[in-house]
Amino acid sequence: MREDLRPVGRARNGQARANSDEYGPIADMVMAARTARSRLFPRFMFGEPAWDVLLLLYRDGNLSVADLARSSDTPLSTTGRWIDFLEDHELVKRMPCGDDRGADRIELSDRARGGLQSFLSALAGNWPVAAATD
Repeated sequence: MREDLRPVGRARNGQARANSDEYGPIADMVMAARTARSRLFPRFMFGEPAWDVLLLLYRDGNLSVADLARSSDTPLSTTGRWIDFLEDHELVKRMPCGDDRGADRIELSDRARGGLQSFLSALAGNWPVAAATD
């Protein structure tokens, strides 16, 4: 079996990151940890396309479906299905761009952004539940 060393969620072409809040660096660390994990274990063991999409949108702002597929190293059809799922659960918003669904722009909903900020805050040690279990 061939080892998969491709990084998860790499910003493309030196693209500036859209998210400049205090949790942006933690989101980068989560993505870096996923990349490091993929160097040690085959990526297919940890298939989490929806999570990759959410982290990428948090970090980079709105992206096209095709860019999300490329950045998460997930087939376009798989990415599209997960975006449909996330949209059905009101975690992302789709901005149609004509007949090519791969060109549609995707952005996080306020609900998803709040959930990610809570999760990233917990990783930073700011979650009361985490402190209560120490």
